[in-house]
Amino acid sequence: MPVYKLAAEMPYDEYVAWMLYFEKRPYGWREDLRSYYQMKTFGLDKKPHEIFPSLEFISKVSEDIPIGEALKGSYLHHMIAGAKDGIALPED
Repeated sequence: MPVYKLAAEMPYDEYVAWMLYFEKRPYGWREDLRSYYQMKTFGLDKKPHEIFPSLEFISKVSEDIPIGEALKGSYLHHMIAGAKDGIALPED
């Protein structure tokens, strides 16, 4: 669908939802994160958002979520809890 048609036919609510989505997940953030990890293996001592502004959301998310909370419900958490003498994640 051409952009001019999309702009004319897209409802305003959907447009706003897409704008919010791209605010949280900017275009190309995965490539930036991959590049950051490669640079870090060569000794980079900066935070991701200092080099790539598109990765600023990662810093915000990691500050907001307590340790262990991000893992709850994940496959890794299921495997840890189901292991022999499985451990519990911290409740921070």
